[in-house]
Amino acid sequence: MKRIAPLKLLVASLLIAGFVVNCFERKEKNDDLTGLIAAVALGSLQVSGSWNFYNGSRSYPGQTVPFPIDNGTVKQGEFLITNSFVSYFYSFAPADIYAGNIVEFDNNTHKLYYQITQHATPANIGKFSGLYWTLFTDGFLYVCGDLNGNKATLDEVKASTQKNDPTDMTTGCFLDPTGTPGTGFTWNRLEAR
Repeated sequence: MKRIAPLKLLVASLLIAGFVVNCFERKEKNDDLTGLIAAVALGSLQVSGSWNFYNGSRSYPGQTVPFPIDNGTVKQGEFLITNSFVSYFYSFAPADIYAGNIVEFDNNTHKLYYQITQHATPANIGKFSGLYWTLFTDGFLYVCGDLNGNKATLDEVKASTQKNDPTDMTTGCFLDPTGTPGTGFTWNRLEAR
């Protein structure tokens, strides 16, 4: 029995030392990846978090034709995603908040579906939409909204024929109906707030 006390003291010391070391570590880009791995291990939604979002990769130069799109270093808005709720807004219209209750998600297929509870167009409240995500080679999570969304039923939005290219962060979101590479929009890069 007397040997248990020193063992408890040793375990407590190691736990405290680990806590102190972790409290003073600098947050690096890969901390988001560590959080992602932990979320998968716990069965949580991979994209859960409080995020700023940007167009494409950090090196994305932006565009002017056919319409202007900011480069990859200009914050476009914010996402808040939990296991049961998603909300986002664009920096150019922060009063227009889009939100919904997540009704289903699948970490294997990188999809989540939600029922809209708040939308700039009130007629869309109660409808369903989707969000796709990927972990790109640069270590960041990227999301792409279902541009065929805002459907009357969950089954309708799940039947979406939207094609995405998870290897192209510049033009791989919402490809043309044939899935032709380079015909879509930028994915939105997530960076922890």
